[in-house]
Amino acid sequence: MTHHARLNWIMFATLAGLLVFLYFRPPSPELLEYPVFNKPMALMHSLRIIRRHQEEIALERSGAQWRMIKPVDAAVDQQKVEAILEILNARSEHQLPAADLGRFGLLQPSIRLFIDDQSIGFGGFAPVKHQQYVQTEQHVYLISPRYGLLLPRSAAELINPVVLQPGENPSKFVLPQFEIAMQDGQWQVASQNQNESIEHETIVQWIERWQSLPAAELTIGGSAEAGSAEKSKIGIELQDGRTIDFEVLRNESSIILLRPDNGIGYHFPIEAGRQLLDPHAIQPQLSTPGH
Repeated sequence: MTHHARLNWIMFATLAGLLVFLYFRPPSPELLEYPVFNKPMALMHSLRIIRRHQEEIALERSGAQWRMIKPVDAAVDQQKVEAILEILNARSEHQLPAADLGRFGLLQPSIRLFIDDQSIGFGGFAPVKHQQYVQTEQHVYLISPRYGLLLPRSAAELINPVVLQPGENPSKFVLPQFEIAMQDGQWQVASQNQNESIEHETIVQWIERWQSLPAAELTIGGSAEAGSAEKSKIGIELQDGRTIDFEVLRNESSIILLRPDNGIGYHFPIEAGRQLLDPHAIQPQLSTPGH
C-alpha cells in the first residue's frame, strides 16, 4: 500500500467512525428553562412599580381594563400595561439561589415590580450574556433586559394621553365664546358670539379630537402652571351627568389643559391646542382640497 493510499484509508476510517458516533449518539437534552412567574395574566388584578427615591405607581384591574390609582386616579395606556405584563411569560436558562445578592446588584434593587402577591426585583447585568439579574422569592434569574426597559420612569408615561378618557362621553361644551350641546341627537351651537357659522361636520371632527388627540406631554401636580401667562376655563358636561372643568394655561410654546380633579396637565403645541379650544380653527382645514 502506497503512502497516499494509506493516508486516504486513515481519513476514510476517521470519517466513518465520526459518522457512526453521530448517528448512535443519544440526543442532547433540550435546554432547560425556568419560569420566572407562575401565575397567568388573566388572574392578575393589581400592579405596583417602585423605583428608589420615586413615588409608587399603582394600578388596579377592573374587568379587562387597568386603571391608575397612585399617584393619581387616571386612565392608562392599556398597551403599555400589557407590555409590562409580558414578564409573566419570561423564561430563564439560569436559576440561582437568592444568596449573596450584592453580587447581582439585588441587595437594594433599583426597581421592584409587584404583581398581586408576587414581586420581582431588578438588579445588575451580566455583560457576557447581555441579560439582567432579577429576583423572585428564593431564586435569582437572568432574563432579557427588555423587561426592565418596559417599566415606566414616571407615572406620566403610563397615563392615557388623550384628554377625555374612555367612558367620558361629552354632551355639552361650555367655552368662553359659545356653547355646543347635544340636542335631539344633533350637536347645536348656542350663545355664539362669533359671526361665522360652524358646520356640523366640523363640530363632529372637533369633538373627535377631544376623544382621540394625544397630548405631546403630560405633567402631574402644579408644574403645569409654571411659566403660564394666560389662564381661562372651559367645562365639559358628560352623558352620565358629571362635569369636568378644565383650566386652560398658555405660554409661548404650548397650550395646557389642566384637570383640577386629578392634577394632570395635558400639553399641546399651540396649533393643536387652538384646534381643541375652538372648532373654527379646524374649519379652514376641512374646506381645503384633499381634506
